[in-house]
Amino acid sequence: VRAVLRLNFPRVADPEGEAVRAHFEAHGVVDLSSSSSSSRPRKPARAAPAPQAARPPNLSMRRHAALARLSLRESSPLPSLLPPLRLASAGSLLYAEEERHAGIVALEVYSPRHCVAAAEMDPPVRGASPGLPLDRLSTCDEDEDAVSMALTAVSRLVEAHGLRYEDVGMLQVGTESLLDRSKSVKSHLMALFAPHGCANVEGIDCYHACYGGTAALLACANWVESSAWDGRWAIAVCTDVSDAPKQYPFMNGAACVAMLVGPDAPLALEAGRVSHIVHEWDFYKPVGWPTMGPIVDGPGSMEVYFSCLAACQREVEARGGGTFVDAHDFLVFHLGSGPKFVRHAFESAVAAAHGEGSVGEEEVEAMFERLVAPSLRLASRIGPMHTAATYVNLASLL
Repeated sequence: VRAVLRLNFPRVADPEGEAVRAHFEAHGVVDLSSSSSSSRPRKPARAAPAPQAARPPNLSMRRHAALARLSLRESSPLPSLLPPLRLASAGSLLYAEEERHAGIVALEVYSPRHCVAAAEMDPPVRGASPGLPLDRLSTCDEDEDAVSMALTAVSRLVEAHGLRYEDVGMLQVGTESLLDRSKSVKSHLMALFAPHGCANVEGIDCYHACYGGTAALLACANWVESSAWDGRWAIAVCTDVSDAPKQYPFMNGAACVAMLVGPDAPLALEAGRVSHIVHEWDFYKPVGWPTMGPIVDGPGSMEVYFSCLAACQREVEARGGGTFVDAHDFLVFHLGSGPKFVRHAFESAVAAAHGEGSVGEEEVEAMFERLVAPSLRLASRIGPMHTAATYVNLASLL
Protein backbone atom coordinates (compact mmCIF):
# COMPACT_ATOMS: atom_id res chain seq x y z
CA VAL A 1 0.00 0.00 0.00
CA ARG A 2 1.39 3.40 -0.92
CA ALA A 3 1.67 5.67 2.09
CA VAL A 4 0.43 8.99 0.71
CA LEU A 5 -0.91 11.96 2.67
CA ARG A 6 -2.49 15.01 1.09
CA LEU A 7 -3.39 18.02 3.18
CA ASN A 8 -5.71 20.83 2.13
CA PHE A 9 -6.22 23.77 4.42
CA PRO A 10 -9.88 24.80 4.85
CA ARG A 11 -11.02 28.32 4.19
CA VAL A 12 -11.48 30.33 7.38
CA ALA A 13 -12.94 33.73 8.19
CA ASP A 14 -10.39 36.36 7.18
CA PRO A 15 -11.61 39.98 7.50
CA GLU A 16 -8.20 41.36 6.51
CA GLY A 17 -8.12 39.18 3.41
CA GLU A 18 -11.60 40.33 2.40
CA ALA A 19 -10.50 43.96 2.84
CA VAL A 20 -7.51 43.35 0.56
CA ARG A 21 -9.78 41.66 -1.98
CA ALA A 22 -12.17 44.63 -1.96
CA HIS A 23 -9.22 47.03 -2.39
CA PHE A 24 -7.91 45.08 -5.38
CA GLU A 25 -11.34 44.84 -7.02
CA ALA A 26 -11.82 48.60 -6.54
CA HIS A 27 -8.68 49.10 -8.65
CA GLY A 28 -9.94 46.90 -11.46
CA VAL A 29 -8.08 43.72 -10.52
CA VAL A 30 -9.64 40.52 -11.83
CA ASP A 31 -10.88 38.29 -9.00
CA LEU A 32 -9.85 34.79 -9.95
CA SER A 33 -12.02 33.22 -7.27
CA SER A 34 -15.04 33.95 -9.47
CA SER A 35 -15.77 32.33 -12.81
CA SER A 36 -16.95 35.67 -14.22
CA SER A 37 -14.51 37.91 -16.05
CA SER A 38 -13.86 41.58 -15.49
CA SER A 39 -16.54 44.00 -16.68
CA ARG A 40 -14.06 46.46 -18.17
CA PRO A 41 -13.82 46.50 -22.01
CA ARG A 42 -11.16 44.33 -23.55
CA LYS A 43 -9.33 44.54 -26.85
CA PRO A 44 -9.81 41.69 -29.33
CA ALA A 45 -7.07 39.10 -29.04
CA ARG A 46 -5.82 36.29 -31.18
CA ALA A 47 -7.11 32.86 -30.27
CA ALA A 48 -4.83 31.19 -27.76
CA PRO A 49 -4.08 27.47 -27.73
CA ALA A 50 -6.47 25.44 -25.65
CA PRO A 51 -5.09 25.28 -22.09
CA GLN A 52 -4.14 21.99 -20.54
CA ALA A 53 -6.99 20.41 -18.62
CA ALA A 54 -6.63 20.75 -14.86
CA ARG A 55 -8.62 19.73 -11.84
CA PRO A 56 -10.86 22.47 -10.44
CA PRO A 57 -9.01 24.32 -7.68
CA ASN A 58 -10.46 24.10 -4.22
CA LEU A 59 -11.77 27.14 -2.37
CA SER A 60 -8.54 27.71 -0.47
CA MET A 61 -6.48 27.73 -3.65
CA ARG A 62 -8.98 30.05 -5.35
CA ARG A 63 -8.68 32.49 -2.45
CA HIS A 64 -4.90 32.56 -2.64
CA ALA A 65 -5.07 33.05 -6.40
CA ALA A 66 -7.48 35.96 -5.99
CA LEU A 67 -5.39 37.75 -3.41
CA ALA A 68 -1.89 37.05 -4.64
CA ARG A 69 -1.97 36.71 -8.42
CA LEU A 70 -3.18 39.72 -10.41
CA SER A 71 -3.89 39.76 -14.14
CA LEU A 72 -2.04 41.86 -16.71
CA ARG A 73 -3.79 40.34 -19.72
CA GLU A 74 -6.00 42.58 -21.88
CA SER A 75 -7.73 39.49 -23.23
CA SER A 76 -9.76 37.13 -21.07
CA PRO A 77 -7.35 35.34 -18.71
CA LEU A 78 -6.55 31.71 -19.30
CA PRO A 79 -8.08 29.35 -16.71
CA SER A 80 -4.89 29.35 -14.65
CA LEU A 81 -4.59 29.85 -10.93
CA LEU A 82 -1.58 32.10 -11.27
CA PRO A 83 -1.52 34.77 -14.01
CA PRO A 84 1.16 37.49 -13.84
CA LEU A 85 1.08 40.24 -11.23
CA ARG A 86 -0.48 43.61 -12.02
CA LEU A 87 1.87 46.56 -11.58
CA ALA A 88 0.54 49.59 -9.71
CA SER A 89 3.30 51.76 -11.17
CA ALA A 90 6.64 51.25 -12.81
CA GLY A 91 8.80 49.02 -10.66
CA SER A 92 6.30 48.51 -7.84
CA LEU A 93 3.88 45.68 -7.13
CA LEU A 94 0.35 46.10 -5.88
CA TYR A 95 1.11 43.22 -3.55
CA ALA A 96 3.56 44.89 -1.17
CA GLU A 97 6.45 42.78 0.13
CA GLU A 98 5.56 43.38 3.76
CA GLU A 99 2.04 42.09 3.18
CA ARG A 100 2.86 38.73 1.60
CA HIS A 101 3.07 36.44 4.66
CA ALA A 102 4.89 33.71 2.75
CA GLY A 103 4.65 30.14 3.97
CA ILE A 104 3.30 26.65 3.31
CA VAL A 105 0.05 26.52 1.33
CA ALA A 106 -0.09 22.74 0.75
CA LEU A 107 1.89 19.59 1.54
CA GLU A 108 2.39 16.30 -0.29
CA VAL A 109 4.04 13.44 1.60
CA TYR A 110 5.26 10.26 -0.06
CA SER A 111 6.97 7.21 1.40
CA PRO A 112 7.98 4.00 -0.42
CA ARG A 113 5.53 1.14 -0.82
CA HIS A 114 7.73 -1.29 1.11
CA CYS A 115 8.43 -1.39 4.83
CA VAL A 116 9.86 -3.71 7.46
CA ALA A 117 8.30 -4.36 10.86
CA ALA A 118 10.79 -3.22 13.50
CA ALA A 119 10.02 -6.17 15.78
CA GLU A 120 10.62 -8.72 13.01
CA MET A 121 14.13 -7.59 12.06
CA ASP A 122 16.98 -9.89 13.02
CA PRO A 123 17.98 -8.79 15.57
CA PRO A 124 14.91 -6.65 16.43
CA VAL A 125 15.75 -2.98 16.36
CA ARG A 126 15.60 -1.01 19.58
CA GLY A 127 12.62 0.85 18.14
CA ALA A 128 10.46 -2.14 19.09
CA SER A 129 11.19 -1.75 22.79
CA PRO A 130 8.94 0.12 25.25
CA GLY A 131 9.38 3.88 25.20
CA LEU A 132 10.32 4.06 21.52
CA PRO A 133 7.18 3.85 19.35
CA LEU A 134 8.96 2.91 16.13
CA ASP A 135 6.81 0.26 14.47
CA ARG A 136 8.02 0.14 10.87
CA LEU A 137 10.92 1.23 8.69
CA SER A 138 10.19 2.34 5.11
CA THR A 139 12.55 1.06 2.46
CA CYS A 140 13.05 1.60 -1.25
CA ASP A 141 13.05 -1.32 -3.68
CA GLU A 142 15.43 -1.37 -6.65
CA ASP A 143 13.00 0.79 -8.66
CA GLU A 144 12.85 3.70 -6.19
CA ASP A 145 15.32 6.27 -4.93
CA ALA A 146 15.44 9.89 -3.76
CA VAL A 147 14.84 11.19 -7.30
CA SER A 148 11.85 8.96 -8.09
CA MET A 149 10.22 9.86 -4.76
CA ALA A 150 10.70 13.55 -5.52
CA LEU A 151 9.21 13.15 -9.02
CA THR A 152 6.16 11.44 -7.52
CA ALA A 153 5.63 13.99 -4.75
CA VAL A 154 6.00 17.05 -7.01
CA SER A 155 3.73 15.70 -9.76
CA ARG A 156 1.04 14.79 -7.24
CA LEU A 157 1.28 18.19 -5.57
CA VAL A 158 0.84 20.01 -8.89
CA GLU A 159 -1.97 17.78 -10.16
CA ALA A 160 -3.88 17.62 -6.88
CA HIS A 161 -4.27 21.40 -6.75
CA GLY A 162 -5.06 22.08 -10.38
CA LEU A 163 -1.82 23.95 -10.99
CA ARG A 164 0.08 24.33 -14.24
CA TYR A 165 3.81 23.79 -14.36
CA GLU A 166 4.04 27.28 -15.83
CA ASP A 167 2.71 28.54 -12.47
CA VAL A 168 5.90 27.44 -10.64
CA GLY A 169 8.80 29.91 -10.62
CA MET A 170 11.12 28.37 -8.04
CA LEU A 171 12.01 24.78 -7.18
CA GLN A 172 14.42 24.10 -4.32
CA VAL A 173 15.51 20.62 -3.24
CA GLY A 174 16.95 19.62 0.14
CA THR A 175 18.67 16.23 0.26
CA GLU A 176 21.74 14.31 1.33
CA SER A 177 20.96 11.41 -1.04
CA LEU A 178 22.36 12.69 -4.33
CA LEU A 179 22.75 10.17 -7.14
CA ASP A 180 25.56 12.21 -8.68
CA ARG A 181 28.16 14.66 -7.35
CA SER A 182 27.50 17.08 -10.22
CA LYS A 183 23.98 16.57 -11.61
CA SER A 184 21.42 17.92 -9.18
CA VAL A 185 18.12 16.33 -8.13
CA LYS A 186 16.47 19.60 -9.20
CA SER A 187 17.67 19.00 -12.76
CA HIS A 188 15.95 15.60 -12.72
CA LEU A 189 12.71 17.26 -11.60
CA MET A 190 12.82 19.59 -14.59
CA ALA A 191 11.75 16.57 -16.65
CA LEU A 192 8.25 17.28 -15.33
CA PHE A 193 8.38 20.85 -16.65
CA ALA A 194 9.95 20.24 -20.07
CA PRO A 195 6.80 18.84 -21.79
CA HIS A 196 5.02 22.09 -20.88
CA GLY A 197 7.76 24.30 -22.34
CA CYS A 198 8.89 25.48 -18.89
CA ALA A 199 12.56 26.16 -18.21
CA ASN A 200 12.42 29.50 -16.35
CA VAL A 201 12.45 27.95 -12.88
CA GLU A 202 14.92 29.19 -10.28
CA GLY A 203 16.47 27.02 -7.59
CA ILE A 204 18.99 24.25 -7.03
CA ASP A 205 19.84 21.54 -4.49
CA CYS A 206 20.66 22.30 -0.86
CA TYR A 207 23.01 19.40 -0.15
CA HIS A 208 23.29 19.12 3.62
CA ALA A 209 22.48 16.49 6.21
CA CYS A 210 18.95 17.06 7.55
CA TYR A 211 19.07 20.88 7.56
CA GLY A 212 19.01 20.93 3.75
CA GLY A 213 15.21 20.63 3.75
CA THR A 214 14.79 23.67 5.98
CA ALA A 215 17.28 25.60 3.85
CA ALA A 216 15.17 24.79 0.76
CA LEU A 217 11.96 25.96 2.45
CA LEU A 218 13.54 29.20 3.69
CA ALA A 219 14.96 29.91 0.22
CA CYS A 220 11.47 29.56 -1.28
CA ALA A 221 9.89 31.79 1.38
CA ASN A 222 12.65 34.38 0.99
CA TRP A 223 12.03 34.47 -2.77
CA VAL A 224 8.29 35.02 -2.32
CA GLU A 225 8.98 37.84 0.14
CA SER A 226 11.63 39.48 -2.06
CA SER A 227 11.50 42.06 -4.84
CA ALA A 228 12.58 39.31 -7.27
CA TRP A 229 9.27 37.45 -6.88
CA ASP A 230 7.32 37.37 -10.15
CA GLY A 231 3.99 36.17 -8.75
CA ARG A 232 4.43 32.43 -9.28
CA TRP A 233 4.45 29.62 -6.74
CA ALA A 234 7.58 28.10 -5.22
CA ILE A 235 8.00 24.41 -4.36
CA ALA A 236 10.37 23.13 -1.67
CA VAL A 237 11.23 19.43 -1.91
CA CYS A 238 12.82 17.36 0.85
CA THR A 239 13.76 13.85 -0.28
CA ASP A 240 16.04 11.30 1.34
CA VAL A 241 16.81 7.63 1.79
CA SER A 242 18.28 6.98 5.22
CA ASP A 243 20.78 4.12 4.93
CA ALA A 244 21.79 2.85 8.34
CA PRO A 245 25.33 1.96 9.35
CA LYS A 246 25.63 -1.58 10.70
CA GLN A 247 25.75 -0.53 14.35
CA TYR A 248 22.49 1.47 14.05
CA PRO A 249 19.96 -0.72 12.15
CA PHE A 250 17.04 1.44 13.36
CA MET A 251 18.26 4.35 11.23
CA ASN A 252 16.70 2.98 8.03
CA GLY A 253 13.83 4.88 6.42
CA ALA A 254 12.81 6.91 3.38
CA ALA A 255 10.33 9.68 2.51
CA CYS A 256 9.78 12.79 0.45
CA VAL A 257 7.83 15.98 1.15
CA ALA A 258 6.85 18.56 -1.48
CA MET A 259 5.62 21.90 -0.10
CA LEU A 260 3.79 24.55 -2.09
CA VAL A 261 5.04 27.95 -0.92
CA GLY A 262 3.23 31.20 -1.61
CA PRO A 263 1.78 34.38 -0.08
CA ASP A 264 -0.99 34.62 2.52
CA ALA A 265 -0.20 31.05 3.51
CA PRO A 266 -2.28 29.18 6.11
CA LEU A 267 1.10 28.27 7.66
CA ALA A 268 2.94 31.57 7.25
CA LEU A 269 6.55 31.67 8.48
CA GLU A 270 7.09 34.22 11.22
CA ALA A 271 9.83 36.76 10.64
CA GLY A 272 11.91 35.87 13.70
CA ARG A 273 14.35 32.99 13.36
CA VAL A 274 17.74 32.06 14.77
CA SER A 275 20.44 29.59 13.76
CA HIS A 276 23.41 27.94 15.45
CA ILE A 277 25.80 26.18 13.07
CA VAL A 278 29.14 24.67 14.11
CA HIS A 279 31.93 22.61 12.54
CA GLU A 280 31.79 19.00 13.80
CA TRP A 281 32.52 15.47 12.54
CA ASP A 282 29.62 13.68 14.22
CA PHE A 283 27.88 12.60 10.98
CA TYR A 284 29.47 12.56 7.52
CA LYS A 285 29.76 10.59 4.26
CA PRO A 286 33.29 10.90 2.82
CA VAL A 287 34.00 10.71 -0.90
CA GLY A 288 34.89 7.11 -1.81
CA TRP A 289 32.97 5.61 1.10
CA PRO A 290 31.55 2.28 -0.21
CA THR A 291 27.98 2.84 1.03
CA MET A 292 25.56 5.73 1.55
CA GLY A 293 25.41 4.85 5.23
CA PRO A 294 27.14 7.59 7.23
CA ILE A 295 30.08 7.48 9.57
CA VAL A 296 28.31 8.59 12.72
CA ASP A 297 29.15 9.12 16.37
CA GLY A 298 25.69 8.44 17.82
CA PRO A 299 26.04 9.87 21.35
CA GLY A 300 28.28 12.68 20.13
CA SER A 301 25.83 13.63 17.40
CA MET A 302 22.99 13.85 19.91
CA GLU A 303 25.04 16.13 22.16
CA VAL A 304 25.86 18.41 19.24
CA TYR A 305 22.17 18.67 18.38
CA PHE A 306 21.13 19.33 21.98
CA SER A 307 23.79 22.02 22.46
CA CYS A 308 22.76 23.77 19.23
CA LEU A 309 19.10 23.61 20.29
CA ALA A 310 19.94 25.15 23.67
CA ALA A 311 21.96 27.91 21.98
CA CYS A 312 18.99 28.75 19.73
CA GLN A 313 16.70 28.82 22.77
CA ARG A 314 18.97 31.30 24.52
CA GLU A 315 19.07 33.55 21.46
CA VAL A 316 15.26 33.46 21.09
CA GLU A 317 14.83 34.43 24.74
CA ALA A 318 17.44 37.18 24.39
CA ARG A 319 15.40 38.66 21.55
CA GLY A 320 12.24 38.64 23.67
CA GLY A 321 10.67 35.58 22.07
CA GLY A 322 9.81 33.89 25.37
CA THR A 323 10.69 30.43 26.66
CA PHE A 324 10.70 28.06 23.69
CA VAL A 325 8.91 25.12 25.31
CA ASP A 326 6.26 27.34 26.94
CA ALA A 327 5.48 29.85 24.17
CA HIS A 328 3.80 27.55 21.61
CA ASP A 329 0.74 25.35 21.32
CA PHE A 330 2.75 22.56 19.64
CA LEU A 331 6.40 21.79 18.97
CA VAL A 332 7.75 20.00 15.89
CA PHE A 333 11.27 18.62 16.17
CA HIS A 334 13.69 17.06 13.73
CA LEU A 335 13.36 13.26 13.98
CA GLY A 336 17.05 12.39 14.17
CA SER A 337 17.37 8.63 14.65
CA GLY A 338 13.72 8.16 15.63
CA PRO A 339 10.93 9.15 18.04
CA LYS A 340 13.08 8.36 21.07
CA PHE A 341 15.61 10.93 19.86
CA VAL A 342 12.81 13.52 19.80
CA ARG A 343 11.89 12.63 23.38
CA HIS A 344 15.47 13.22 24.50
CA ALA A 345 15.60 16.48 22.55
CA PHE A 346 12.43 17.71 24.25
CA GLU A 347 13.76 16.78 27.69
CA SER A 348 16.97 18.63 26.87
CA ALA A 349 14.97 21.69 25.78
CA VAL A 350 12.95 21.67 29.01
CA ALA A 351 16.13 21.41 31.07
CA ALA A 352 17.74 24.26 29.11
CA ALA A 353 14.67 26.43 29.64
CA HIS A 354 13.95 25.74 33.32
CA GLY A 355 17.11 24.19 34.73
CA GLU A 356 18.14 20.55 35.09
CA GLY A 357 15.71 18.66 37.35
CA SER A 358 13.46 21.66 38.04
CA VAL A 359 10.52 20.08 36.17
CA GLY A 360 9.32 16.69 37.43
CA GLU A 361 9.26 13.58 35.23
CA GLU A 362 5.47 13.34 35.26
CA GLU A 363 5.10 16.96 34.20
CA VAL A 364 7.67 16.51 31.43
CA GLU A 365 5.78 13.43 30.25
CA ALA A 366 2.48 15.34 30.19
CA MET A 367 4.08 18.23 28.31
CA PHE A 368 5.58 15.85 25.76
CA GLU A 369 2.28 14.10 25.10
CA ARG A 370 0.50 17.43 24.65
CA LEU A 371 3.11 19.41 22.70
CA VAL A 372 5.18 16.90 20.73
CA ALA A 373 3.64 13.40 20.51
CA PRO A 374 0.98 14.32 17.87
CA SER A 375 3.80 15.09 15.41
CA LEU A 376 5.34 11.60 15.63
CA ARG A 377 2.54 9.31 14.41
CA LEU A 378 3.74 9.15 10.82
CA ALA A 379 7.41 8.90 11.81
CA SER A 380 6.66 5.78 13.87
CA ARG A 381 5.57 4.06 10.63
CA ILE A 382 8.32 5.43 8.36
CA GLY A 383 11.54 5.70 10.37
CA PRO A 384 14.39 8.21 9.97
CA MET A 385 14.32 10.28 6.76
CA HIS A 386 16.92 13.06 7.10
CA THR A 387 15.78 16.28 5.34
CA ALA A 388 12.13 15.18 5.09
CA ALA A 389 11.79 14.38 8.80
CA THR A 390 10.75 17.75 10.23
CA TYR A 391 8.10 18.26 7.56
CA VAL A 392 6.69 14.75 7.77
CA ASN A 393 6.36 15.47 11.50
CA LEU A 394 4.59 18.74 10.63
CA ALA A 395 2.21 16.82 8.36
CA SER A 396 1.55 14.34 11.16
CA LEU A 397 0.63 17.18 13.53
CA LEU A 398 -1.71 18.79 10.97
